[in-house]
Amino acid sequence: MSSFFWGYMATQVVGGWLSDRYGGEVVLGNAAIGWSFCTLVIPFISFFPILFVSPTRAIIISRVFTGLLQGTEHL
Repeated sequence: MSSFFWGYMATQVVGGWLSDRYGGEVVLGNAAIGWSFCTLVIPFISFFPILFVSPTRAIIISRVFTGLLQGTEHL
């Protein structure tokens, strides 16, 4: 859970700036597609190691990216 928090915390201000620049609908739509993909791949990466990355590390990376993308949703 803390890996999600660090990604989420890092993009609060960036999400506001992106919303002002490109519009909230565009930012929220793209972020929703991204975090849905990150959440969808977790069952697959837990069974299959990717290159030299262990499944545990891959899940942590996926959760960080989920947090990064969900942090941009605050308009």
